[in-house]
Amino acid sequence: MKRYWKLMILVPFIVLSIGTYYVSASGNNSSPLQFTKIQGDEKEMDPVVLTGQYQNEPFVIRNLDSEFLKKQSFWGWLDARYFYNTELDELAKENRAFMRGKKSYSSFYVDDQVIGYADVKFTQQSSRERNDFRLAVSMYDRIQKTSRSFELNLPDSTLYYTGVEDVQVEGQTMKVMARNTKWSSGNGSSNFNDTDIHLYTVDLHKMSLIKDEILMSMADDDHQRVDISSVNERDPIGKNSFAVFRKLVSVKSSKEPSGDYTLDHGEFISYDYASGKLTTLQNDSVKQILANIENGNVIYSQGDGELNMMSETKPEQPHVVIYDLKEDRVKKELIVPAQTFQPKQSYSNIARITDNRLYMIVDRSGAVGLKILDMDSGTIVYEGVLKKADGSRPNNIMIDNILVQ
Repeated sequence: MKRYWKLMILVPFIVLSIGTYYVSASGNNSSPLQFTKIQGDEKEMDPVVLTGQYQNEPFVIRNLDSEFLKKQSFWGWLDARYFYNTELDELAKENRAFMRGKKSYSSFYVDDQVIGYADVKFTQQSSRERNDFRLAVSMYDRIQKTSRSFELNLPDSTLYYTGVEDVQVEGQTMKVMARNTKWSSGNGSSNFNDTDIHLYTVDLHKMSLIKDEILMSMADDDHQRVDISSVNERDPIGKNSFAVFRKLVSVKSSKEPSGDYTLDHGEFISYDYASGKLTTLQNDSVKQILANIENGNVIYSQGDGELNMMSETKPEQPHVVIYDLKEDRVKKELIVPAQTFQPKQSYSNIARITDNRLYMIVDRSGAVGLKILDMDSGTIVYEGVLKKADGSRPNNIMIDNILVQ
């Protein structure tokens, strides 16, 4: 019987999963959703993918029409992490064996030649001992159809937790950006205010860790707190020449031990993978946008050597800046014209800037709309509103992201 204990556990799980899928699928009454054009060229919507929830059901809108997770095949439903990303879905179809178990977008690197993946594994020790952390590296050659994997011990014995934030591959060198949280002294738990941004350099040919650098640290004291977060990449699995970080520094507003901290200033910092140089962006337009960061209405992303930012520096007139990270200068700037938004219209904090286009989700008197603007002229090149197949307005709907693929 001992030989079959794994099978005895696995079979009920499979039966339960299949049963759950068919009950869920049969109970799905989600009406199809589609964008109806108000003005402009519908071809502008070709690369746009919107993700969200309608009546608590996850959906994706591609090519103007909706797809619901519950209407996927059983295996598509079970492997839902690829539902929102068509490129990862295609990679899974290309080599399902290599992609199996690889779940984190930020751990992937993909180009025409290779698929790279780096994640952190650890062996759980007792509460009084340190965890044994290892960097697990996998590479797939898309030309030769071969793969290999290996693990490397991470040398830092003070680690409590580490997470991969970006992976880049150049020839036989892999660079892995990670956020490492250290153990607190004395109490055997983590101190999330004592965190470093590490860059691990891996020699893929020799399968060895050749460098471990600390790029930035977040070590708080009694007077100030520092928070550093990675700026989202427009293409989190593709080649990026830069990594960008948002740094917020807060200072204590009183001398009391329990006194509150208030935001003192914010910065954007770029890291050039090729030169290893860290640069703080000092431009006045960047500082103007950062001045609104305490109000939480700053939208930003990076990719293709650019940092894209948007904030409302004038009422109902978003201020958009495209910053060239290599040249360290503003490449393009736009104050969205006031006439872009009609009465009872307002833009949300869901936006995307890419390929000289500004994509904005708009509230149209309770209806979900999308406006696409040309960054050179500020004119609307497409505007549409989301409706059900019968033309009525869907209720209880939420858009959570715009992708341009």
